[in-house]
Amino acid sequence: MENILPRRTVLTAGHSAVRPAIAHAELVDPADVPRFAKLNVTAAMGFHWAKPAPDSVESVKPYLGARRWANYEPEGDIVRAGGRVSLGSDWPVDPLDEWTAIKTVLTRTAAPDSTYAKEGAMTPHQRLTRAAAIRAVTYNGAYQLRQEAYTGSLEAGKFADLIVLDRNVMKVPAEQIAQTKVLLTMVGGKIVYGTADLG
Repeated sequence: MENILPRRTVLTAGHSAVRPAIAHAELVDPADVPRFAKLNVTAAMGFHWAKPAPDSVESVKPYLGARRWANYEPEGDIVRAGGRVSLGSDWPVDPLDEWTAIKTVLTRTAAPDSTYAKEGAMTPHQRLTRAAAIRAVTYNGAYQLRQEAYTGSLEAGKFADLIVLDRNVMKVPAEQIAQTKVLLTMVGGKIVYGTADLG
């Protein structure tokens, strides 16, 4: 009987087609940070975790010491060293809420109504810029999934996958990004949510 399964390429370590990713790179030895760029490894990070909360200031900080705590959730160090960071959803542990995730990685603060808000910013030198955070949730995620030729950015020849928002997330105060609402969603050039009449 003829084998009807398609031929596959077996990828091995070092193969040029491999695009490795490390999820939850919460603690990285500073000496290893440049290796993300050198080895083309994506750090798939849960931005929701980059804030004061029981899972950070109570369950982690007391056991790390000041030096290692400064490197906790090192999105900023990885990006500054030329590495790629993408947003990992961590669903269903965290809600599928990219706006709160972006706000968190920009401010490194808890929600204003949280009992941990008084802690201020957690490791503020690890913040991402707005451009880096948006790239993490768009193009970098597409690249990680080998979809960057089709989606992840608005370019001629790619799918017309886009959203229209109720605010300019590049200009509003960072704390307000968490309240962002999607007014319209387009997939492949077709409106699947909302209406083109946004007036």
